Amino acid sequence: MFFLLNGSQVGFQYGTREDPLLNTEPRLRFEEDLSAHVDEVLGSMTTELVSALRDEMELELLLDAARTAQVDGRPLVGLADGTLIRWMIRGMNNEAAEERLIARYTEYLQAFQQDQLPLASYVSMPATTEVVNLLRFVVGELAVPAPKDLTVTPDTPPLQGLLDRHVFDAILEPG
Repeated sequence: MFFLLNGSQVGFQYGTREDPLLNTEPRLRFEEDLSAHVDEVLGSMTTELVSALRDEMELELLLDAARTAQVDGRPLVGLADGTLIRWMIRGMNNEAAEERLIARYTEYLQAFQQDQLPLASYVSMPATTEVVNLLRFVVGELAVPAPKDLTVTPDTPPLQGLLDRHVFDAILEPG
């Protein structure tokens, strides 16, 4: 069994006549090369695993593009295609693979931070709770430790039932 991961890079400088960076990188992957990631219950590759590997590759390529495009005195932001939050990784049936995938993905995020390269993505489904879950993490409502500097300690979860669109409705103008 095999599958193809295809990642793309696009980089351009506003206000210049410089050529843009346009690149695509295909990677052919074979199941036997990824045996440590195979789903223990299904005994095969899953769509979640392929998606996680593609997201990891895209973040790797984005980091490379951001480093390549960086020019002193010019602002830069890396824009990811889709969410930066990898919720689907926790749905796999292989805890060791989950941990490895999350660790590698986190290494790429930390590299953006260490290189002081801002990273952003977009929210395409406002009826979801990606932004709200990030806020819930910051205020300590999730079952993971809150940031050390946090001073908010709510008695009741103030964000329960809130959707991303409610947050955006409160801060963004229509359009």
